[in-house]
Amino acid sequence: MNRNKDSHKDKGSFAPEHEKSGTGAVIRRIAVWAVVIAMCIALLCGCSVTDKKDVVHIGVTPQMSTRLVGWMVFELAERKGIECEIVDVPDGISNLQPPLENGSIQIGVELAQSAWNSVLNERTVFTAPDLLELIHEYKKRQLYWEPLPMAKDIYSIAITKKLAMENDIQTLSQLAKISDTLTLGAPTQYFEDADGYPWMSENYGITFKTTKNLPPEMLVDSLRDETVDAIPIHTIDGMMRRDEQVILEDDLDTCPGSELGLVIREETLMEHPELMEIVNQLARTVTSAKLAEYGRLVLNNDLEVHDAAMTFLKGNDLVIETPEDVARRRVHLHQQEQ
Repeated sequence: MNRNKDSHKDKGSFAPEHEKSGTGAVIRRIAVWAVVIAMCIALLCGCSVTDKKDVVHIGVTPQMSTRLVGWMVFELAERKGIECEIVDVPDGISNLQPPLENGSIQIGVELAQSAWNSVLNERTVFTAPDLLELIHEYKKRQLYWEPLPMAKDIYSIAITKKLAMENDIQTLSQLAKISDTLTLGAPTQYFEDADGYPWMSENYGITFKTTKNLPPEMLVDSLRDETVDAIPIHTIDGMMRRDEQVILEDDLDTCPGSELGLVIREETLMEHPELMEIVNQLARTVTSAKLAEYGRLVLNNDLEVHDAAMTFLKGNDLVIETPEDVARRRVHLHQQEQ
């Protein structure tokens, strides 16, 4: 009897362990599958984040020259397998610099004078010897300034061809003689920048009878319809057709000029060193005259800005475009518009 009881006890003690072992196996299998599923989800999420992080965002301001160069970089980079996206940044480098520093934009296009004012908070006119200091200040922010030395801009004044012919005005000195009878239309920034209205007044004695604050996009139309007599103009932007306006000559040879440049995040350049080849290609081919020429094509509605950039690249043998390239760019533009 005792033996049977013991036997029963042994069997009873064994049975629960067997059942427990079977349950444990099931739990282990569930746990393994849970880990596998979690790893797959993590991998998929990781790929998604990586893909998003790997996109190089190119920031461009409303200035025509920066838009053209931005699209040139886009096209050349995509052909090297670097996925890119154009990001429109309003109102110049004051809004471009913060996203460059926080990494939401990896490449920017700007003029040295604008960078000199916004990055270093300098209120003086940028000159060639200042370039080394500008480059040094960018490096302190883990950014590289890569100049396009032949793309130099002069911030001058434009008047209509009619006004120039009626008063025999070709230079800034000649404009100064009648400036107190004229109206200047310009963005607010022009009246504050060291290379803007303060510079004109100091160096040429230009003092307009009336000034109007106008956004950049209204300058050309305001000059065309003669609501203003003069506007500031970046010589590399090709703002108007040559038969419509006269860009006044800096006859005292004191106009502040600055070159266009690319600002690239240090980590982006390390990850994509081939970007330096793109910089060198553009540095050898992009000139002030060509930017003005292609800018006019856009402003006269002959080409869209991305098509003008591509036309430049093809014309300088930097790109051989295929039908697939055209389709890809159209898809990209459509996605950005959405």
